[in-house]
Amino acid sequence: MKPVFSLSVSLLGALLSTSAIAIQELDAITVSASRLDPGSAGSPFYVIEREQIEKSTARNVSELLAAIPGISVRLTNGGVGNEGTIDLRGFGAAASVNTLILVDGRRLNDVDLASTDIGGVPLAMIERIEVQPGGGSVLYGDGASGGTINIITRQAQKSGGSVNLAAGSFATREATASGQLVSEKVALGLFGQHQETGGYRDNSTIRRDNIGANLRFRFSEQEVYLLTQGSKLDSGLPGARLVDASLGIDQLHNDPRGTASPADFADEERYQTVLGWQTRINDQLMLVVDGGQRHKQQKSFFDFGGGYTVYTNTALDTLSLTPRLRLDYTTGPLAHALQTGFDWYRTDYTSLRGEREDSAPVHNIGIDSDTRSPYVFQTSQWHKTTVSLGARQSRVKQENRDIYNASAPGGAFDSQAAPQAQTYKKEMYEGGASQELLPGLSAMVSASRSVRFGTVDEVYEYDASFQRTFSPLRPQTGRNIEGSLVYQQEKNRVTATVYRQKLRDEIQFNPATFTNDNLDPTLRRGATLALSSEIISTVTLNASLTHQRALFREGPQAGNTVPVVPERLGYASINWQMSPLWELALSDTYTGSKYFDNDAGNNFGQKIPACHRLDTRAGFRKQRFNAGLSVHNLTNEKDLYDYGVRSATPGRYTTYPLPGREYRFDVGLSF
Repeated sequence: MKPVFSLSVSLLGALLSTSAIAIQELDAITVSASRLDPGSAGSPFYVIEREQIEKSTARNVSELLAAIPGISVRLTNGGVGNEGTIDLRGFGAAASVNTLILVDGRRLNDVDLASTDIGGVPLAMIERIEVQPGGGSVLYGDGASGGTINIITRQAQKSGGSVNLAAGSFATREATASGQLVSEKVALGLFGQHQETGGYRDNSTIRRDNIGANLRFRFSEQEVYLLTQGSKLDSGLPGARLVDASLGIDQLHNDPRGTASPADFADEERYQTVLGWQTRINDQLMLVVDGGQRHKQQKSFFDFGGGYTVYTNTALDTLSLTPRLRLDYTTGPLAHALQTGFDWYRTDYTSLRGEREDSAPVHNIGIDSDTRSPYVFQTSQWHKTTVSLGARQSRVKQENRDIYNASAPGGAFDSQAAPQAQTYKKEMYEGGASQELLPGLSAMVSASRSVRFGTVDEVYEYDASFQRTFSPLRPQTGRNIEGSLVYQQEKNRVTATVYRQKLRDEIQFNPATFTNDNLDPTLRRGATLALSSEIISTVTLNASLTHQRALFREGPQAGNTVPVVPERLGYASINWQMSPLWELALSDTYTGSKYFDNDAGNNFGQKIPACHRLDTRAGFRKQRFNAGLSVHNLTNEKDLYDYGVRSATPGRYTTYPLPGREYRFDVGLSF
């Protein structure tokens, strides 16, 4: 089937004349239970509500997020348990460290380069997802250059439980169970999930287990809560497929399911506990004090051929303390919401790296990171005008060491990085205003300064002469300005946004030199249009279009496009409640073409092709029982790939094939 933009465009046209809310923006001042967030004027929030999650064609969080304007999801492997990389506002290969992911207002992003585990919370346990493109730095800290995504989990409201089972293509199996016990003063929620799949490709087996608990004690105007969560993920790594026209090699089309790395794997365990206390001191003042402990253990093995193998065993432990105070007050006709707080994170990173699991490590890398960040944020409202202003200062101190064992297997030709200590201090700002122009029509404008510090994995690297070193990467800074118009009348809503962001010292990996570098200054700019509609009481539509550019502003690549950033994105979905028992959903996700990674010169001669993906789900609900049949990649587009790396050799590249049509059947029971 030839890719077309038909569904996206037709739904957008329909939405311009009708409306209801499938994805909606928060009002100007919103109190989020996640972190006492007083709301940010000047830019729209997008929210995916529980009802949309239940009716969506999405199988995981990343597929849900593809519905948000400005988000593209990059996949290197299909299958359950494998979330895609979320790219918010076009950061390409560095997308995962430029989007801040939160669960109930608490950071999931670690100080290493590993992707954030957004799959640790099952869809059945998510109440809603809030997205703030381009914002969130003041309230939540560094790493929000592209924006902030906050996953809000469901809290126990009444005693009960649920069980959900699913099976699908490639021997995929899932089971999720949850239970709640609620009394007048105590609420306990529990969940567990198991997922596994044989995978589309050889050596792409994935097995994931998640478990969590939420215990809350409520008395008078106070609440004490204990949150704990654990996950275990074992993944085979099928690696890339090679295409080289000059040698007659085309593994993408001739052997897409094969692998050249049958022994490679990546295993991961995560555990997190949060203990907190919140109290309402009076009608205007609320205090929250909480702290957490997070542990992550990662083990991986790569066989590069020719007897060269690398085994890594990395442990990362983080302690945090995040007290905050919320004050609501008035001065004359103005109503204010002020939040101030202090975030402290202490991380110990230890990585053992050698040839194999049973051999002595060549390197024992230790990095201690300490981050301290005071912040203040205020939103003020007068009649139909809302203004917000906030600032945060982050001080990051790292102490780095490398214990080198030249006598270990594989260590004879390596080198040792000299010890290093480095400290950075950077400020983040946000300001915005929202004004109702006419009944139902509001204008918003905002400006912000974001910061991203280099991760511990980016700091430890080879230098240009292939010697181990701790690189003093400069912090990345971004200045963003945007404007929006939001029109809403009854159930009609249209949101249009334009933005422009200038970055300095952007941090990215250079596949040509195998080094992590501060890039020449870059520019992101774009425009999004989001519309939502209830055509009739039984049919809802949602759609968006995004046009974005990521460009080098200076240096030898000035004017070129940053690789792995699609210029156009589109999304459209329709939900039809066919009867009180039956519902049907259809979605179309479009990702435009993009330059291969390592093609900053834009001269490779070909691009990663554009892709449409049609998904559908037929669902049945009766009282406490539900069931559904989903078909993903409905048109069975084959030889698809979403990421690739060019070679210096013309016509030579590596890529990661994705599956064709997939099926999934799910059933659930609540009690």
